[in-house]
This record gives sequence, structure tokens and C-alpha cells, in this order.
Amino acid sequence: MAAQIVQQRANDIQRAKENDPSLRDIDLKGVSIPELTVEDVASFAVILKANTHLLNVQIGFNNFRPAGLVPLLDALRVNTTLTILGLQDNLLGDDGACLVAAYLKENHTLEACDLFSNSIGARGATALAEALAINDHLEDINFQDNNVDDEGAEALASMLQRNTTLTTLTLPDNLVTNHGATLLLEALQFNFTITTLNLQNNKVTEDVERRIGSLLDEPARQAWRNGEADTKPAHEIPLEHRQ
Repeated sequence: MAAQIVQQRANDIQRAKENDPSLRDIDLKGVSIPELTVEDVASFAVILKANTHLLNVQIGFNNFRPAGLVPLLDALRVNTTLTILGLQDNLLGDDGACLVAAYLKENHTLEACDLFSNSIGARGATALAEALAINDHLEDINFQDNNVDDEGAEALASMLQRNTTLTTLTLPDNLVTNHGATLLLEALQFNFTITTLNLQNNKVTEDVERRIGSLLDEPARQAWRNGEADTKPAHEIPLEHRQ
């Protein structure tokens, strides 16, 4: 079975190199098969620069570090068709998250980015939050199983008051407490595009999680998102304007 997966991966890489228009998704995850080396990632990055048909690249579970990410992100600065990037379960850490953040500041095509299990802490989350505050295209970002704490949550809350495209913020299995979750809850009063904020398995009480869910499910908020209301739901004074 592993041999078949390896062969399929090789075939798909060749098809990507040939810019096969029927190849829209490529799965390069190192699950149950040998992981990609840094050289492999660099070689694929060259292919990605010229490819104009791939929409979804999954390159997680390969244990590459920030240095291995550099050629891939450089290629994506040239590529203008990719909409989904999966970087799950690598060894990116805060340095890698900062590299992704710099890319997101410039990118206007990516719609989803999966950073599951990459040891991203407050510094990386803050850099990504700053990028998302100005990014006008990303709709879905996954921070599950990282080390995002209240400092990171505070940066993400500040971002939510500026961002107008993100719909899904996934944060389970991190280090956020009620303090950070409450900052996110308050920020949601001024953000009407977020539909999903997942904080499961953090240090957050059920009461705070329930309040977040109730706010996101408000009929007036849903009516605004669906274009069925002329005005946004009333809200309090923005956090940064409070005395």
C-alpha cells in the first residue's frame, strides 16, 4: 500500500511539472510513506512557480523546518492560482509562522491555510494576526494543536476588529484561558464575517464558549451575513476606543 502511495505521489508531481490542467489537488503529506526531504520541497517549489492549474497543495506531516518553507513560499509569491495550502504537523514553530505571515501580507489568492500542530506560540500567532489584519482574501485558518496562549489570542482579537474576510478561526488544543477567550468574544461584537470560532480543549470554561456560540448564532448577525438586513447589529464602543 505504501509503495502505491509513493508511486501516486511521484505521478502527481510529474503531472504538476507538466502543468496538467486536470490536476487541481496534490497530496504530498508524509503519512505512512517516506517524508519529503528539504531538497524534495525545493524541487516541488520550482514546479509550483510555473504551474497554473493547482488549487490545493497538501504538504503536511513532513517534519520540515522553516528553512524548508522558504523556497515553497517564494514559489507561491509567483503562483497566483493556489487557494488552499496545508502545512499540518511540520516543525515550523514561531519562525516558520512569521515566514507564512510575511507571505500572507502580500497574497491575494489563498483562501485557506492549515497550520495544525506546528508548535506555534505567541510570537508566531501575533505575526499571523498582524498579517490577517491586512489580508483581504483568506477565509479559513487552522491553529489547532499549537501553543497559542492569551497573548496570541489578544493579537487575534485585535485582528478580528479589522479583518473583513475571515470566516473560520480554528483554535482547539491550545493554551487560551478565559481571559483570551473573552477578548475574542468582545472582538466578535465588531466582526460580522466570522461564522466559526472553535476553542475546544483550551483552558476556557463552558460558559465563555457558550457565549461565543450564542453571539455567532444571533439571528440579526446571520441576517446581516445573508444580505437580509440593511444595518449591522448594534454593538458597544470598540475596544481600542474605551476609556
